[in-house]
Amino acid sequence: MIKGVIPRDAPPPDYHKMMRELYRIGNNLNQIAAKAHTLQVMDIQRYDRAVQEFRTAVHTITEAVVLPERRS
Repeated sequence: MIKGVIPRDAPPPDYHKMMRELYRIGNNLNQIAAKAHTLQVMDIQRYDRAVQEFRTAVHTITEAVVLPERRS
Protein backbone atom coordinates (compact mmCIF):
# COMPACT_ATOMS: atom_id res chain seq x y z
CA MET A 1 0.00 0.00 0.00
CA ILE A 2 2.99 2.26 0.57
CA LYS A 3 3.87 2.01 -3.13
CA GLY A 4 0.33 2.90 -4.18
CA VAL A 5 -0.90 -0.61 -4.90
CA ILE A 6 -3.40 -2.85 -3.17
CA PRO A 7 -2.50 -6.55 -2.71
CA ARG A 8 -4.84 -9.08 -4.26
CA ASP A 9 -7.22 -11.25 -2.27
CA ALA A 10 -7.59 -14.96 -2.90
CA PRO A 11 -7.75 -15.94 -6.57
CA PRO A 12 -11.07 -15.28 -8.30
CA PRO A 13 -13.43 -18.18 -9.09
CA ASP A 14 -12.23 -18.17 -12.73
CA TYR A 15 -8.63 -18.83 -11.65
CA HIS A 16 -8.92 -22.62 -11.96
CA LYS A 17 -10.64 -22.29 -15.35
CA MET A 18 -7.78 -20.10 -16.54
CA MET A 19 -5.20 -22.56 -15.24
CA ARG A 20 -6.92 -25.44 -17.06
CA GLU A 21 -6.70 -23.37 -20.24
CA LEU A 22 -2.95 -22.92 -19.68
CA TYR A 23 -2.50 -26.65 -19.16
CA ARG A 24 -4.47 -27.33 -22.37
CA ILE A 25 -2.26 -24.98 -24.35
CA GLY A 26 0.86 -26.45 -22.77
CA ASN A 27 -0.32 -29.92 -23.73
CA ASN A 28 -0.80 -28.75 -27.34
CA LEU A 29 2.75 -27.37 -27.38
CA ASN A 30 4.02 -30.67 -25.98
CA GLN A 31 2.23 -32.65 -28.70
CA ILE A 32 3.63 -30.38 -31.40
CA ALA A 33 7.15 -30.78 -30.01
CA ALA A 34 6.82 -34.57 -29.77
CA LYS A 35 5.53 -34.79 -33.35
CA ALA A 36 8.30 -32.51 -34.60
CA HIS A 37 10.91 -34.63 -32.84
CA THR A 38 9.50 -37.89 -34.22
CA LEU A 39 8.98 -36.70 -37.79
CA GLN A 40 11.88 -34.26 -37.87
CA VAL A 41 9.32 -31.73 -39.18
CA MET A 42 7.66 -28.77 -37.49
CA ASP A 43 4.11 -27.45 -38.03
CA ILE A 44 5.20 -23.83 -37.62
CA GLN A 45 1.74 -22.27 -37.99
CA ARG A 46 0.17 -24.56 -35.40
CA TYR A 47 3.09 -24.01 -33.04
CA ASP A 48 2.98 -20.21 -33.46
CA ARG A 49 -0.78 -20.18 -32.77
CA ALA A 50 -0.32 -22.26 -29.62
CA VAL A 51 2.53 -20.06 -28.38
CA GLN A 52 0.43 -16.93 -28.96
CA GLU A 53 -2.52 -18.51 -27.09
CA PHE A 54 -0.17 -19.39 -24.26
CA ARG A 55 1.28 -15.87 -24.03
CA THR A 56 -2.19 -14.32 -24.10
CA ALA A 57 -3.43 -16.66 -21.37
CA VAL A 58 -0.40 -15.98 -19.17
CA HIS A 59 -0.88 -12.24 -19.59
CA THR A 60 -4.60 -12.45 -18.77
CA ILE A 61 -4.00 -14.59 -15.68
CA THR A 62 -1.17 -12.38 -14.50
CA GLU A 63 -3.34 -9.28 -14.74
CA ALA A 64 -6.34 -10.94 -13.10
CA VAL A 65 -4.60 -12.80 -10.28
CA VAL A 66 -1.02 -11.79 -9.66
CA LEU A 67 -0.56 -8.10 -10.30
CA PRO A 68 -1.78 -5.78 -7.56
CA GLU A 69 -4.51 -3.31 -8.38
CA ARG A 70 -3.55 0.33 -8.79
CA ARG A 71 -5.13 2.71 -6.35
CA SER A 72 -7.33 5.32 -7.95
